[in-house]
Formats: sequence, C-alpha cells, structure tokens
Amino acid sequence: MSGAHEIAGDRPHRAGASGFLFALVLGAICATAAIVVSGLETRYVLAVVAGAAGLIGLLLVGSFARARLLMVVAMGIGLSVGLSISFLHYTDIPGRYLHFVGGALAVTVSLGQLGALGWLGLRLLESRLMRRPWQIQFVPLVIMPQVLFMGIGMLSIANALHPALSWLELLRLAGLLMISVAVMNLSQREMQVFVWSLILGILPQFLLVCVQFATGRNLGLSVFGETALVRTTIDTSAVARPGGTFGDPNVLSYFFEITYPIALAMALAGIHALSRMGGTVAAIAGVGGIVLSYSRAAWATVPLSTAVVVLMVLGRRVVSLRSAAIGILGSLVLAVALVSSWSIISPRLFGDDAGSLGHRMPLARAAISMWEQFPLLGVGLNNFAVSFTQYDRTGYSRIFTDADHVVHNLHLLVLSETGVFGYAAFLFQFAAAVILARRIRNNPLARALAIGACTGFLAHLVHGFVDPGFKLSLTVSQLLAGLFGLIGALWLHDRTLAPAGQDPVTLAAPSSRARR
Repeated sequence: MSGAHEIAGDRPHRAGASGFLFALVLGAICATAAIVVSGLETRYVLAVVAGAAGLIGLLLVGSFARARLLMVVAMGIGLSVGLSISFLHYTDIPGRYLHFVGGALAVTVSLGQLGALGWLGLRLLESRLMRRPWQIQFVPLVIMPQVLFMGIGMLSIANALHPALSWLELLRLAGLLMISVAVMNLSQREMQVFVWSLILGILPQFLLVCVQFATGRNLGLSVFGETALVRTTIDTSAVARPGGTFGDPNVLSYFFEITYPIALAMALAGIHALSRMGGTVAAIAGVGGIVLSYSRAAWATVPLSTAVVVLMVLGRRVVSLRSAAIGILGSLVLAVALVSSWSIISPRLFGDDAGSLGHRMPLARAAISMWEQFPLLGVGLNNFAVSFTQYDRTGYSRIFTDADHVVHNLHLLVLSETGVFGYAAFLFQFAAAVILARRIRNNPLARALAIGACTGFLAHLVHGFVDPGFKLSLTVSQLLAGLFGLIGALWLHDRTLAPAGQDPVTLAAPSSRARR
C-alpha cells in the first residue's frame, strides 16, 4: 500500500514537470514566431494572427458542425472585405501594370478562399474519421460552365505574349471554382449564415463609404484593401470618390449593385419581420453606397434591378393592397433620397466629366481591332493589358501613356482575351445559373433569393458594357462565384423539400425556436 501511495503521490509531480516542460517549449516557439512575425508587413502579421485565432477557435468549438460554421463565417466575410495576401508577383512585363486592372498578377490567397478550403477540409476529415462516404455534390449547371471557361482559357495561352499571366489567372479561376463548390454544399444552417453574411456585409461597407465621403480621406485600413480615394473632376470640381475596402469606386459599385437585389429579395420575401427589416435596411444601404460611389453605370442598374426583383418575387401580388402600400412608402423614401442626393447626381449626369465617357468608345474600337486578329481564342487569358498597344491598329490605346490598361468594357475584354469561344463560355456561366434558378419552385424564399442573385448578375453584366467588371477585383469575382454556388445550394435544398403539411426548408433569420 505504501508503494502505491508513493507512486500515486509522485504522479502530480511528474504531471507538473511535464506541464512546465510543455509550457517552456511552447513559450520558446511563440517567442521565436513573434520575432519573425514582427518583421513582416502589417497584412502578413494580421494574417498570422487571424490564422492562429482560427486554429484556437477550431479547438474550442469542439465539433465539426461548429467548426464548419466558423469557416462559413470566414468565407462570408471574405466576400465583402478585401482581405488577402499576394506573393510570387509576376514582374517580367513592360510598362506599369496597375494593381487592380486586368486580372491576376500574383498568387493571391484571400480570406474567402481560406474559408472555402477550410470548410471542404473539415468535411473531408469528418467523413474519414466517421467512416462516411465523401458527401460533396457537384451541380453540373454550376460547375461545368466554369470548367469550360477555364479550359478555353488554357487554349488561349497559345496566343499569349506572357503565358505566366494566363496561368496566374487560371489559378484565380480555380479558387473561384472552389468557393462555388463549398457554397453549393452548405447545410441548411450554414446557408442561413452565408446568406446573412452577404446581406449584412453591405452595412459596414456603406458606413465606411459614408465616412470616406464625409471626410474626403481614407481611414488607414489598407490592410483590408483600402487605398487613397480617387480624385476626379466632375463639372470642373475636384471630387474624392469613396472606394470602401475595394480600393476603386467603380469596383465598390460592383459590390453594391450585385448584393442590393439579394437584400431587396429578402426584404420582400423574408419569412419573419426581422428578416424583412434586415433586408430593407441592407437594401437601402446598398442604394446609398451606389449613389456615393459616383458610378453612373451602377446608378442605371438600380431601377432595372428594383423592377426585376419586385415583379419576379411578388408576381401577381404586386397589385395587392399590401404591395401598393409598400410601393407608396418605397416611392416616398426614394423621392426623399433622390432630392437629398441630387447635388451629387446632377453634376455627374449633366456636368463635364473630363472626357471619361469620351475615352470609352475609342478604346472599344481599339479592342475590336485587336480581337479581329485573334477571333477564335483571343490574345490570351489575362493578356489584354500587355497586348493592347502592340495589337491595336487604331492607335487609340495610346491614350494610356504611363501604364498598361484594359478597355472599359467587360464583354470586349473577355472577347479579346479568349475569343468567341471563351466569351460564349463566359456568358454561359450566367445563363446556366438563371436556368437553375428557374427550377427552384417549392420554397418561395429560396426562389426569391435566387432571383436576387440572378438580378445581381444582370446588373453586373449591364454595367460591364462601360467598365471592365469583375476582372478588376478578386473580391468581386469571389462574390459572383459565391452566388453561383448559392443558387446551386438553393436548388439542392429546394428539391429535397418535405411533402405538403411538413416543415419546409427556410432561410429565415435564426430564431430561438430554431436553435432549440
């Protein structure tokens, strides 16, 4: 017995020694890591801290379901905040390749991509540990168009002056495909969180834009993508255009014009009052952000998006008494907003724009002259900017004397880079999403959100006739990829709805009853 007591009494001492040794080793590792990290740029320091916090969070949540939910939150935030790190920059190019023009210039890892990769990794790990089959679904109408566009992009490398730029862009497209796959496989609860992260993500961007607009300067958030405000001349007056965390006011307007229809759809079709209220507030913030971006093309999408979402979501209910009351109230709000913002809108619409519109048509002609030389496969994916002055037969591209640039037209940009085959595949991505959205019939809210997502696609494509579109921003392109995946997820959940009389799948804001 005494020997047993001695052994038992010695265990706490050994445990304490082991704990002390573990703490000592851990402290040495942390101290070394702190010295290394302290010499990095701020964005890299933030990435390391965020990664460490994420690992600790995964250890604390204690279950795969909660860990995946954490990844969904990271992915959702990553689609509305430009938090990313770039490395292996390609520098063997002539001129000065602007950081937000043309496409990928480096290997970039974003928060949205990490969230998607983490979610897929946890799903795979769970299936292995639980000895379950790999339960990842691939919706053909979402996956195949993206793969087709990537395939044609690979063929276009044959004409590329700088193939490395094409491979970097293909890597970016692969990251977008990964986001689509992750989103389309979200569970019911995870899809709720993802949808609300998109809708509520409008609010912080709008607040940041308001502060930038009011102060005329940035807030030092360069680590999230914020840059110096773009100074432009509008009707002989110098104006500082807000860019949010997207760095460029036009790119910022892309974000608002894509997410506004989704928020409006939630405001019209939300199941609970809280859902409708949240959607309404986000929709108003989205319109406000579009106005403050000074983007005329984005302004033009607001009435189009509003009309499409209202008519498609409400259908015959648009002539009901309730719809009439909402319409009158909305018209009053719109009238007040229009009057209060007329001092911003009027000079931009009717004043001198310092040749902004005048540049677009000559650049379009120059792009067409370049495409005519490579009609089938184009000049190479992501090679427009470095090929513009070389293949332009009109001389209009020489308007940019200090930088490599692209045409102010998304459609001509894609057509010139990948030819008629690539452009057809590019448009097919959006057409396929619309086809899939039309098959969502059982859940009214799921159908409304799909309509909102497709309307966001439409707004972006319309805006793309006068601007280069999603190719200017990884965050915006990830947003579009996330919406492709969302439509796939909505369709997958909609087709598995229970028969009439049983609880349907809903996407309302989480309630206490749902949590129980």
